[in-house]
Amino acid sequence: MLVINAPSGLNVREQADTSARELGKIPNGSKVYVYGEGKDNDGLRWIQVKSNNWVASNGWVATEYLKILSVR
Repeated sequence: MLVINAPSGLNVREQADTSARELGKIPNGSKVYVYGEGKDNDGLRWIQVKSNNWVASNGWVATEYLKILSVR
């Protein structure tokens, strides 16, 4: 499980790309679960997260705005 560490919230993108369409925004301090493998793009490391209370579909977030809460 990961927690969002971005004061203005974290954009969830359709693809692992800063210019990809935004699917929504997850508020700072929210917990998210990793859904898929990571990839590097735009000089950032990205991971796929599951749909949740703020985003209706799976999407991608930049890892620099996440904190690890637990590892399984």
